[in-house]
Amino acid sequence: MSLIMPAYFNARDTDFYVTDFAEYPVGAPPANWSKRWATAHYDATVETSAGSFSGKALRFNITTINGLGLFSWDRVPLAADFEILTRSRMLTAPATITVISRPAGRAGGGIGTENAYSNPAFYHTSSATDWRVQTSKMVAGTSTIINGPGDGLGPLIAATAPSVWIWNRFRVQGTNVQRRGWQQGTAEPGTWDNIIVDASLPAAGWIGDYVADSLVSMRETDFFAVALKGKTAPSVRK
Repeated sequence: MSLIMPAYFNARDTDFYVTDFAEYPVGAPPANWSKRWATAHYDATVETSAGSFSGKALRFNITTINGLGLFSWDRVPLAADFEILTRSRMLTAPATITVISRPAGRAGGGIGTENAYSNPAFYHTSSATDWRVQTSKMVAGTSTIINGPGDGLGPLIAATAPSVWIWNRFRVQGTNVQRRGWQQGTAEPGTWDNIIVDASLPAAGWIGDYVADSLVSMRETDFFAVALKGKTAPSVRK
């Protein structure tokens, strides 16, 4: 298993799914993405975004706090073993706790019976670097933190908006649940922050963004890559 993201991947390999949102029209929800579970607490649309890879990004506008939703990428088949790589940032001035990104997989169930593993990265003033990462699971509608939160890697991020871009790599393979995060402009760590063993959610499920923010806020993701079957999610779109 490689711990270094590949500079090249075969774009015809059906185990890879990568978007920088260039293919989607601005001002509307992206085709082949779906709201799961609760739907009314947020909007998810593709918008023009200065500083993004393609000039566009998937923007989450959180209008009601403590909703529980998943925005799934339906191009990706139901999967048990996966790796997700995202690049995201906050768009509103942060307060504790403001979510930056939260990739999720092995997701399923309905309202009140939600299942998923997720990897939130979020602004937090108690962190020495002003941001943290953790690993969580939702099993039959009950949420548990299974690792963290731990401080994100430096330097200190500014309490302004938009924030620095944050990369978030999240991998579930068998019973191993792994994550690591880093800031744009710094090198990706060569090792995982941790490897957690958890067998609560063995079944294949949806992959997407877990939307359960505790503050009214806006955030966006300009890169979302998925690799299946033990492969490494790439950091480029071919």
